[in-house]
Amino acid sequence: MNLAQPASRGLAVALLFCLPAAIALARAPASSPEPPAATVITTADPAVPRGLGAPCAVTLFHDQAFPDESGPLHFTYMPPPDCPKPWAKVILQLDISGSRHAPAYSLVVDLAGIPVFRGISPKYDAEASWHVERDLTDDVSLLGQPNDGQIFYYFSDESPSPETRFIGSAKLLFYRASEQTPAPLSPDVVLAVHAGTTALNLPHNIERAYLDVFNAVPWWFTCVPDQSFNRFRALHTRLAPGDLPRQGNFAREQGCSGVSHVEHEVIIDGTPAGIVPAFPLLSADFNPSLPNTVNQPTTPSQMLSFVPYRVDLTPFAGVLNDAGTHTLAIRQLGLQIFYPTADGQLLLYLDPGRALVVGGVTLNTLAGSSATPTVNNTLSASGDVLRGRVTTRLDRDFEIRGFVNTSHGQVHSSVAESQRFSNTQVFLLRGLADPDESSVPRLYEQNIWLSSTVHRTSRRTVGGKTISLDQERVSYPLRFSYRVEGAVAQGDRAFLVPTKASMGAHQGRFLDGDHYRAGLVRYITNLDDVFGGSRARNFLTGAPDTHWKSFREVRFGDNLGSCYEHALITHDGAIDTDVQGIDCPHDINRVRWFAHPDGSPDGLGWAH
Repeated sequence: MNLAQPASRGLAVALLFCLPAAIALARAPASSPEPPAATVITTADPAVPRGLGAPCAVTLFHDQAFPDESGPLHFTYMPPPDCPKPWAKVILQLDISGSRHAPAYSLVVDLAGIPVFRGISPKYDAEASWHVERDLTDDVSLLGQPNDGQIFYYFSDESPSPETRFIGSAKLLFYRASEQTPAPLSPDVVLAVHAGTTALNLPHNIERAYLDVFNAVPWWFTCVPDQSFNRFRALHTRLAPGDLPRQGNFAREQGCSGVSHVEHEVIIDGTPAGIVPAFPLLSADFNPSLPNTVNQPTTPSQMLSFVPYRVDLTPFAGVLNDAGTHTLAIRQLGLQIFYPTADGQLLLYLDPGRALVVGGVTLNTLAGSSATPTVNNTLSASGDVLRGRVTTRLDRDFEIRGFVNTSHGQVHSSVAESQRFSNTQVFLLRGLADPDESSVPRLYEQNIWLSSTVHRTSRRTVGGKTISLDQERVSYPLRFSYRVEGAVAQGDRAFLVPTKASMGAHQGRFLDGDHYRAGLVRYITNLDDVFGGSRARNFLTGAPDTHWKSFREVRFGDNLGSCYEHALITHDGAIDTDVQGIDCPHDINRVRWFAHPDGSPDGLGWAH
């Protein structure tokens, strides 16, 4: 793979692994102002690039209260009047305000039952408002006719607080096609695929197929093997990392078991067809006793808007064209979580010259390969101390090949993929003896080094000539540091409370792409999305947080002139530095209308 790499990549990696210094700063004394009464969330996320001219706008709903567990909010979509296809760009805009009393896992927007947006509530101390966008140009076939939609939350708790409330507005912006911004070649069919197994009746002239999967999952990277979790009760404690909401005046116990690895396997008619790596999502609270640990008033990557991961299913196009109902499943591997964690869109490109396209799969080394990670666990107790290391690894290499006989010849396709996953956790716990003795101090310390990388090459050929070549590299590194001291408080019953805490995380989302289409120049893209933050608190003195800091930087560039950079530095819950355009020509952000600076999937339909 020959990927151009920006000069900022070295700086981003250096920042990602400077956490020990950040934690040292977090332990230094400092004063901290009270958080503001209301928060307008500032984010470094890039806006979706616009087309030319004034857009046609369709309001889906305005200042609507979102539902609680009673059911979804329904709305009706009508295509924009006097603004017919073709469209160069379609953008979904959401403006939301809400309170931190919502133990919500994710915000869901569906249209015709098809997921078009997934995000998570940031849960700030007071009322907060935020703006998010998503490029829906691939959904043009869905947007060409009226449809019903709905918006709802998945809650991580069965009983949301009575104070839970969200109010939002949503609209679609349609940009007309022009000579400078022609309408991209978009999927002919868009279908919903939900967690579990979906039965589908498909057209019989599919030439290409892709699955966009929303699958950001929090906290799986902190879990320990079942045998250690069941043996050492100290690992299941309210001092452990996690964001389970309080019940009444008490925080729930934290900690999780199973395995510190999650991925999703895509299965077609019972046969493995692709793998989706899980993004290690950082939610707002590292622990209920220290809410909004590092994210106020900016957020880690993908908190407000999940970016789908695209799986190339084109080698299975011939199989999908076979008569009868087909099943497509998104199966979670590794840690099992009780709420839905993945769903998406199946995107199909059809052959306009044939009603029936036949073909088949000629090679699939993913089928039958092991999806079980190796775990090296040295956790052991000695007297009052539990310490050790848990290392989880999974390496997978596979190739899938297929063909279809189209109206323009026999097209061969292949997907070759290499995945490397490693998660190392180091534990130090003190105070194992005399669990109800208030004089015994408690310590829960956990440090994590996680690396998750995917290299994928997708190729299509006709008569031995390459007509498309996509090489992509995705990397999700995470460095997580967590230290909480606690003591047993005596009341009606003994319970454990934190006394001191210092926490931090540095996280990256690195995406590189190198794309070729026959007759066109190569299209090379780079995205660096880096977040880091630290925070500490002394609960005994009641002093303000010490050196509550975070930073977020997003850099995107391509070889056709796009350049975007936005860096935010926060201090004590307020924006300290907000810089845009650094290292771009004339220090100004300029992104080509067809680019995907947020790292969302790019089918290069604009290049046709």
